[in-house]
Amino acid sequence: MSNTPYLYVIRKKHDVDDLDKYLEAIRGVGELNFFCKPKKRYNVLWGSTGNFRYLKTDLVAAITVDRSDILESFREDAGIVYEWHKRPRMEQRAIGKHNGRDWEIVRSYKYDENYRILPNENVSWQDYAYHHVRTNEMPDIHAVEMESCLIDTLETANALVNCRELVFDDAEVVMLAMTELSLKTAKTKKHLFDSRGRYIG
Repeated sequence: MSNTPYLYVIRKKHDVDDLDKYLEAIRGVGELNFFCKPKKRYNVLWGSTGNFRYLKTDLVAAITVDRSDILESFREDAGIVYEWHKRPRMEQRAIGKHNGRDWEIVRSYKYDENYRILPNENVSWQDYAYHHVRTNEMPDIHAVEMESCLIDTLETANALVNCRELVFDDAEVVMLAMTELSLKTAKTKKHLFDSRGRYIG
């Protein structure tokens, strides 16, 4: 086994759904080791066409897979096919003594004799992840949602330039238009937040 370590970012419900389907498909050749949260934010080059930036509100799944190309594994093993601009945020990285100070491990997992993930504190990993998505522990989650929209916009514009589908000047115009749209989109989500700015789903 190659036992390649990956970090899989969970921000939305579909991130949990896809990871659940994937882990079931690779049962026996891959595993969820633990959930963690970044203590600092940094940019990650993801593939050859884009990047993303960790948020302090991210829940990150540390998984180990006997696959060298995880996107191909999502497609071949689990039948999950992504459009290039909708790929999950992932990074090939192990968390250990050399970088452990940058991460907070919040949940670790063990397996039964059938290689199924055991609950931690009587809570399944899926329910823990869904709860995190619903509640999101940042006090100003609306600002985080707006920031996430802007980051997605910048990732897309960067990918367009790198793919040479747009020259830089045109990409700048598109980026400004997309940023305006992203802000409007985030503002329309006010009904998802209570009077204190907390996420209510």
